[in-house]
Amino acid sequence: MSKIGILTDSTNDLPEEFIESREYLFTIPLTLHFGDEQFIDGVDIESAEFFDKIRKEDIIPTTSQPSAGKFIEKYKEMAEEYDQIISIHISGKLSGTVKSAQLASQDLDNVEIKIIDTGSASLGLGTLVKLACKLVEAGKGYEEVAETVQEYLNKSRVLFTVSDLKFLEKGGRIGKAQSFLGSILNFHPLLELKAVEGEISPNGRARGKKRVKDAIVEYCREQLQDEKYAWIGIMHGDNSERAEEIKVALKELCQEIGVEVEIIENIISPILGAHVGPSVYGMALLSGDLLK
Repeated sequence: MSKIGILTDSTNDLPEEFIESREYLFTIPLTLHFGDEQFIDGVDIESAEFFDKIRKEDIIPTTSQPSAGKFIEKYKEMAEEYDQIISIHISGKLSGTVKSAQLASQDLDNVEIKIIDTGSASLGLGTLVKLACKLVEAGKGYEEVAETVQEYLNKSRVLFTVSDLKFLEKGGRIGKAQSFLGSILNFHPLLELKAVEGEISPNGRARGKKRVKDAIVEYCREQLQDEKYAWIGIMHGDNSERAEEIKVALKELCQEIGVEVEIIENIISPILGAHVGPSVYGMALLSGDLLK
C-alpha cells in the first residue's frame, strides 16, 4: 500500500508540537539574510530572537527560498520511506519556493510528487497543511488529499494589519496594497491574502486598535455565514497582546453564530517577520464541513 508523506516550508507557522507529533510531516526551511549573516529559518534563529534582533539592529533583513537542490535532497530523504509526496507551500507570488519545488520534482522518478501552491502564508498555509494531515490520517488516497486541499483554497483567507509598512514596502511583497503607502497616518491598513489570488491586497482601514478588532470580527462574521466548522489561526509578530484580544473576540463571535471553532495560535516565522515587521497581527480562516 502507498505511503503518503507531506512536505511544507518554514512559513507555515504551525505550532512545533503539531509538526513534531507527525512522523510523515516534514518541513523545508527558507533562509534569512541580515547583511552578511545568514540564518536557516527555525534552525539557526527562532521568532522571539529574530524580533529582538530587528529591534536592536537597524537592518531590514532579506530572505531566500530553498534551492531546487535542497528540495531534491529533501524529496530523496522522504522517498526512502514514502512513495507519494504532497508538497504544500507558500504562495508563488510571495516566494520562489514553489518554483524550486517544481524544478526539483522533475529530477526524481522513483516517487510521485504533487506540488500545491496554496496562494497563502503563515497560518493560512498552516491550516491547509493541517487539513492535508487530517485527510491522510483518515486514510484518504493521494489524489483525493491533493484535490481536496486544492478545493479548500476557495475557503482560505488571511486578514492582518501592521502599524509600519516599511517592511512590506522594502521587501516588495505588498502587491495591490501599494495604494496604502503614504496614506496610513493614524490608520491601520487591513491587508488580505486570499489563497485563490495569492497576493496581498487592501481590504480597508481602521482608525485605532479597537476598530481593527471590530473590522476583523465583522470580516469573519461575513465569511462564516452558512458555515458550521472553522479553524482560525491567530498570529502575531512582537504583538501578542493584540492577538489575544482578537482571539477572545473571535471565540465570542463563533459562539454567537453557532460555528464550532478550533483556534491555533503562534508567533510568525522570522522569514515572514522580515517582510511584515514586528507590528503585525491578524488571523487566518479556513472553514468547511471537513473541519469537523
